[in-house]
Amino acid sequence: METGKSGAYFNPKERMEASRNLFGTDINSIDAKDFEKYGLLMDKDIIRESQESAAVNAWFYGRIAVRFKKDKVVATFTMDDSLNDKPIPSLTTDPRLTSFQSMDILFRNLNKANQYTKSHIDFWDQGYIDSYVELQFHGHLGVDAIESIFIPSYLLNQIDMDILRKYSGSIKFYTEENGVLKLLF
Repeated sequence: METGKSGAYFNPKERMEASRNLFGTDINSIDAKDFEKYGLLMDKDIIRESQESAAVNAWFYGRIAVRFKKDKVVATFTMDDSLNDKPIPSLTTDPRLTSFQSMDILFRNLNKANQYTKSHIDFWDQGYIDSYVELQFHGHLGVDAIESIFIPSYLLNQIDMDILRKYSGSIKFYTEENGVLKLLF
């Protein structure tokens, strides 16, 4: 949203109100860099994710995927857009049923849902996720918090590789070639 290239909902005033309502943020005393940042949960198999319909529902977040180091982030989640009325964010480390948009579907089929735990895409395909799993990252997310970055091959010619090489010692950069994940350098 800050660069004007996102298709996400842009209304700074309402976003600040959402931050206060969803997370109890003191919007009058917090720096802009400390507001939550939004993203989505992607499948560990990034190639599969880019080809599945579950990912298409949230491409407004962008086509480049960033994986953060687990020990560097505090994240909450909802099983749909947090700006909808129903899901209430909860910590990824302490998930709550209130974070699900369709709790009734989940409860009716809880035993069946246990069969689809290998991937959130499978969970989505069975109707337990309405559109995507939204993550909300809290606090500062600097370069030191990034584990890896996936860049689709068709975007490589739009990126300054010299800038990426500066970080190649601390961040792994991936792309895909013929449907296979490939380390850039």
